[in-house]
Order: sequence, then structure tokens, then C-alpha cells
Amino acid sequence: KKSNPFGAARPREEVLKEKGVDPLALESKLEVKPEAKVEPKVEEAVLEEVTRDDSPAEVELREEVEACRRELATLEATPGAEDSVAEARTELEA
Repeated sequence: KKSNPFGAARPREEVLKEKGVDPLALESKLEVKPEAKVEPKVEEAVLEEVTRDDSPAEVELREEVEACRRELATLEATPGAEDSVAEARTELEA
């Protein structure tokens, strides 16, 4: 019989059994359980709902942004209006 390079080392399960601990029960406690996956779109919707600011200033700002987007769409549809589109984009980003 070969000598053991680890000396008198024993498997973890044997040591736990001697101490009166069930290794399978301990293992099930330590096991990492997978988390339920949340769909990204659902997560975004929930995050938006939680972080939404319905103050009058926020509502006014949203309306202004939507008005700028509509104006930009109108300008993009107009032939030869590249300069106006660039100007509107600058206003929208500012």
C-alpha cells in the first residue's frame, strides 16, 4: 500500500459524521439557489415606475421634450432643412 501524501487526512464527510453533523444537510444549506430572472423590459418598466417624478416641473419638462421631438420630426420631413434639423437637435440636447 502506498503512503498517503496528505498523512492522516480524511474526507470532509467523514469528519462531519464523527462530529454528528449530516454532511448532506449542511451541503444543502450552503448550496446557492438560482435567482428568478427578470425580463429586462419588465425590469425597466418597474424601475421607471419607481423612479418616475410626477412633479409639475417634471411633467412640464416631459411635455417640452415631446414638443421638441415633434418639431424635429416635422423638420426632418421637410426637404432641404438639414441646417434646421441640426439646430433643433442642438436645442433638444441642451
